[in-house]
Amino acid sequence: MNQSRKARLIPLLAAVTLLAGCNGNTSTSSSTPEPTGTETPSETPSKTDTDTGSQTEEYQPYFGEEYDNNKINISVWTTAGDQQQTQLNNFITKFAEVEPNIKVTNVKQSGSYDDLKEKIITGFAGNDYPDLTYCYPDHVAEYIYSFKAVDLTDYINDPYYGWTEEDKNDIIPAFLEEGSKYSTPGTYSVPMSKSTEAMYYNPVLVGLDVSSVNATLNGNGVITESYLNSLTWEELLDNLAPTLKTYAANQKAAGETPIWDDSDQYSAIVGYDSDDNLFITLAEQYGYGYTAIDETTGKGKVLFDNQGMKDLMKKLNKAYQDKLFITKGAANNEYINTRFTKKQVLFSIGSTGGVNYQFDDESPMDVRVAPVPQAAKGAKKALMSQGPSMCVLSHNKADGTVDTDRIMATWLFYRFMATTENSAQWALLSTGYMPIRESSYTTAQFMNITNLENKKEATIDILTARNLIYCSDPDTTDVMFTSPVFVGSSACRSAAGGIVTQSLVAGSSLTDESLNTIFSDAKNTAELQIK
Repeated sequence: MNQSRKARLIPLLAAVTLLAGCNGNTSTSSSTPEPTGTETPSETPSKTDTDTGSQTEEYQPYFGEEYDNNKINISVWTTAGDQQQTQLNNFITKFAEVEPNIKVTNVKQSGSYDDLKEKIITGFAGNDYPDLTYCYPDHVAEYIYSFKAVDLTDYINDPYYGWTEEDKNDIIPAFLEEGSKYSTPGTYSVPMSKSTEAMYYNPVLVGLDVSSVNATLNGNGVITESYLNSLTWEELLDNLAPTLKTYAANQKAAGETPIWDDSDQYSAIVGYDSDDNLFITLAEQYGYGYTAIDETTGKGKVLFDNQGMKDLMKKLNKAYQDKLFITKGAANNEYINTRFTKKQVLFSIGSTGGVNYQFDDESPMDVRVAPVPQAAKGAKKALMSQGPSMCVLSHNKADGTVDTDRIMATWLFYRFMATTENSAQWALLSTGYMPIRESSYTTAQFMNITNLENKKEATIDILTARNLIYCSDPDTTDVMFTSPVFVGSSACRSAAGGIVTQSLVAGSSLTDESLNTIFSDAKNTAELQIK
């Protein structure tokens, strides 16, 4: 663990203590297109004798007086909500104070992230696309294939207008690494609104004595937070979930109000909100393989058609039949958090970016946050890195050459947004997203939101605080991962989610033969999209 990680544990200690008090209650082949015209200007000013921070008095604008009558115009496209749009406009205003000759236009796009991608790709032909945009890795792979994504390596490494080594060490490693996990070498995206997954659970479980059903669970039959914070899939599905199901059934038989409402068709002890994330995370945790980039061809390849993943699907299928486990796909595409707030599931595994959906004002619970279960005998601990990043797209000048001024202006604006304070402000507006810098977790704003002392139980405020404490824990950030990205990786993701859904809903009709068919069909479908 580096020093910045250690340092931010100290101010968080008070918040964690308060929480405990509340609880008392690759190679490129010739077949892969190379991006062109994205080089850094050869004559980049170097001013290493001054502060590299873009908000300091010493900062010298890249575009000086010679641009006073010829400002650089760039545009930013996002699907961010109204609060973040306001913050983005604030960033633009403040950025103009340090780079007055860069004019940034903010264009809010409606629809989903995929809708944004399609609009951009369609706009390539008519030069109607942004300089900076929200993106997911799968989208960037297509921008690279279209020769539009900019390799930011030289901009990041610029001695004055790039990031220092201190800056690079300050960025959460998984977030920084995501930008270089493409089939074409380089850094093609940079982090912005990042999140991961967590397991939200009903507070009735804390201190619950289930010894009448299982006296050996957790050693004495009493469920504790530390026990729930260290669950494996095997312990959850083979021991805890069956115990809770029986305990609730005994309550119901005795005329008591059970801890779990099993009356709905899709009620289960545990629910997972993303079928594809579940499959990909399990493949990473158990080391069975999902996808990779072929070192010879530079193209993506499918690894998920293997016996290990098939055995896991059998296990999940059995848990589904026993009403111990369900996913959004198997629940007729209804979000698991909706069932969680109705107490139709006791555990809801979903994105930290959507923490607000785990809480219902009309039926408030003092929701708790725990890590996603891990593999009992896995290759490593793993949590998925999620949330949109940003990428820079290149434009040509009238003479057909690449407009490197626009690329530099765009990088400078992103760099400004990604400072310690700005990263914290951007993330905390949405309550569930994570600042991208280690140093952002020690800002006064972050510490205030994660301070539990004056927050009431069973409120969204205390859930938000718990969520951010979980997100900022090095035990969370240090095990986050991203999968290799290539043209066709989105098809692989869809295929993986389909495997989970089909394996569960097959119920008792799932056989080895039918499971083999599900996997082979998914593999064949995905491979058709790989380029």
